[in-house]
Amino acid sequence: MTNYIYSIRDKLKDNNYVRFASSENDYWVDFTEGKINRLKEKHGTEFSLIVIGSEEDDGDYYIIPFRVVEQVFNNKSLYKGSRRRWIASITSHTLGVRNSEETIDVRRFYGAQYLLGDLS
Repeated sequence: MTNYIYSIRDKLKDNNYVRFASSENDYWVDFTEGKINRLKEKHGTEFSLIVIGSEEDDGDYYIIPFRVVEQVFNNKSLYKGSRRRWIASITSHTLGVRNSEETIDVRRFYGAQYLLGDLS
């Protein structure tokens, strides 16, 4: 079965931060500072971080409202290499952002298509 969220990813990109990650790598993902700031300017904190796993597994994705995780996306946890970004992973439904001591349980956001409202 095809992952529905994967199939509509282009529609989701304007108002959310859509990333791809593999469950085999603990959903390792990065989020750039520029893109987060553009979404915050446009939507405040009312957008989601969407992490899509397998293209074939219909429920393999997280739809995480940014307002729920905003506190770990701060200057202290920002990786300031050639690209200013936050590096994160989701292990056992727990979001961890590198350089942040706080982790967040995101279990309720796994396969949570209802958070997108009506996209038809």
